[in-house]
Amino acid sequence: MYNKTISSKKLISRIVNELGLANPKELEADIFAYVDDAIDTMDLSNYYTPKLKPVEVKDNIFKLPCDIKYLHSIYINSSGCSGCGGNNWGVAKLNLRNNPLIGSLISGIGFHDGQYGTVVGNSIKTTFNKGNALIVYYSVPKDENGYPMIPDNAIFKEAFQYYVIYRLGFRGFNHSIIDFRTALTKWEQLYPRAMADINWFDRGDYEEFTDIWTNLRIGDLKNNLYFA
Repeated sequence: MYNKTISSKKLISRIVNELGLANPKELEADIFAYVDDAIDTMDLSNYYTPKLKPVEVKDNIFKLPCDIKYLHSIYINSSGCSGCGGNNWGVAKLNLRNNPLIGSLISGIGFHDGQYGTVVGNSIKTTFNKGNALIVYYSVPKDENGYPMIPDNAIFKEAFQYYVIYRLGFRGFNHSIIDFRTALTKWEQLYPRAMADINWFDRGDYEEFTDIWTNLRIGDLKNNLYFA
């Protein structure tokens, strides 16, 4: 079982050095995004950690900090809600009319029955003009320097190395030995093995953990939520 995670800093630095990139910092954000892509391709969703982000609503819209598929739930003040009983925090979930399953797994907090949102691209349109909302979403954990944490698994690390070489090679940043087509072939061979070799806690345990964690944290931030 491989539940331990480590910083990707050493692995990314080694890949960058092998590629001989003139300005590696310029590609840092792209390589960080490749970690997300690799984790997503391997279907290791349980590896993501829940995060909270307060956002400001202006002119009936706010931008999401994540892809919609990583969105867990959104919260606003429960003012004006007639059916938001069951908690003492003064908050309610924001119902997304075109994606009603988002937020449905969290218990103890009801949906606001007078305000709602609509997913538009990577943003949320709201029925209220301005205010604050709290977004709960899943994200790859980071180390103290901002580098993504990755599974401490030899097969994963080898597969990811080929994935980065492939992605950068496709953009013209060529490895001195491995061309991007070879890197793609090696990635496609290795990532299913990494998937089988990494065992996280199951989805039921994960949802229970997220449920408890979210309820505890929202109580701390309720005073920051309002709408008008």
